[in-house]
Amino acid sequence: MKRFWAFWAGICAFSGSFASAGVLTEDSSTLLRVADTHPTAALVIFPGAFLAAAQYIGLAQSVVEQSAGDIAVFVPHFTANFPNPLEAESRVREVITILGNEGIERPNARVFVGGHSVGGIFANDLPNKFQLPGLVLLGSYLPHTAVIGKKLRDYPFPTLTLGGELDGLTGINYLARESAALRALTVADVSSLITKPVIVLPGVVHMQFADGAPIAGDTIRPEASLSSAHAAMAEVIVNFVATHASLRGLKIEAAAEALRIRVMETETLLRPYTLAAVAEAGVCAALQRVAVPLQGSRAWDQLSIDTKIYRHGREDLAFVLDKSAVAAAGSGYVLHLPMLIDDEVELADVSNDHYLAPRSLFCKMRTAAKLTEETGFATEKLGQNCAELNAKVILDTLATLNPDQRARFNAKFGDFAAWTQLSSAGDGANIVQLGPLRIRSEKVASGPHWIMGAFRFGQATGGWWNIDTIELNTGTEVLIPRFAGANYCKVMAPKRVIEWATVFALK
Repeated sequence: MKRFWAFWAGICAFSGSFASAGVLTEDSSTLLRVADTHPTAALVIFPGAFLAAAQYIGLAQSVVEQSAGDIAVFVPHFTANFPNPLEAESRVREVITILGNEGIERPNARVFVGGHSVGGIFANDLPNKFQLPGLVLLGSYLPHTAVIGKKLRDYPFPTLTLGGELDGLTGINYLARESAALRALTVADVSSLITKPVIVLPGVVHMQFADGAPIAGDTIRPEASLSSAHAAMAEVIVNFVATHASLRGLKIEAAAEALRIRVMETETLLRPYTLAAVAEAGVCAALQRVAVPLQGSRAWDQLSIDTKIYRHGREDLAFVLDKSAVAAAGSGYVLHLPMLIDDEVELADVSNDHYLAPRSLFCKMRTAAKLTEETGFATEKLGQNCAELNAKVILDTLATLNPDQRARFNAKFGDFAAWTQLSSAGDGANIVQLGPLRIRSEKVASGPHWIMGAFRFGQATGGWWNIDTIELNTGTEVLIPRFAGANYCKVMAPKRVIEWATVFALK
């Protein structure tokens, strides 16, 4: 290893040197290096935006120590502390050269590249360019954009997506999306659990992938200490590296099993997101039954609901033209219920304070009066209006939170199960006050007004969260018969409720 130290002595203009349990940290004009004396593999970590390389010393030392010195960590310096493609390539090339000068054969096959936050975005092209064995994303993910999109299923290299449960910038909602992609991949190839693991670390925030220093947007209080966060991150990183480039002190089978366990733990942690995604398609049908409570326990067994789902964009016109309708079917009836999932159209995929869930769900339901006329079934009580239906979606979805998520949410807003619901109705709107939520559903008189009316959700002054939605109700007899009996409502998507409860409401 004398050549290793001689090489570094020749290229480094040291600005500092630190030692920890045999781990030496050295800083040159281009690279900060943390290593023991006998590394056989390397990890290059691109810093997040405007973060200095020195802010990653703690994590790097933990990786080196947990790998028993097998992994050296390099953190590049970038102009203005912002990763850029030109310097990124030269830094990786420099690390490959360092390993090659130590006599390591095919050194590029021993260099993993990754990054924290935006650093991960700039790192994801490099495994292909240099034929590296894998990508390590820390509080980051493969971007989903029209120009540079690299979805997990299509990315050709082993990829570790490692996030924090309480990350205020790359929120757990983004990790939930990647976890869903991994779940789909494992149906065809179970080895994806090892080649594309998505892992969320409990209680960890965005800046704990660095030195934990405060930063705008990362405002949820961490529940893990910085040292324990670094230890957990290092454990996962070392196991990932070990499964794709054998290390002296760790068997591939043991490393792979450790990754599988972490992935399964993440699946459990993200279960509310999974349940919300499953529930989405059935929301309008479930709310139709609440809006029109038919008399008799078996009435809705005789009136089944066929939901026709449309997606915002190219299917908008088809949804506008489609109307709810009831048709006889055998000894009962079928209610045709059109539903539009109002996904936001985004040209960029930026994880800072952004929801991934649909903005709202458009439900074209039937009124109680019209259903009674069409089927002869009577209603046993007054159903719920659009504001109340939104409240039901929110409460039902919050009930799926795991105990830790529920405790955090309740600590800020009080136990949602005990919230008082106050409803009021006026000529122009139905209003519900529920815990920290104020839900206002504006009544409109025409389909075009309902279609074009916005669903808005956001925080107001005083800690309140406002939901502004819109509804349309028509009588049983109108000028154009097919427009009769409309009970149209826009409701909050369950996935957005979960995103709010686990990320945005906690800030």
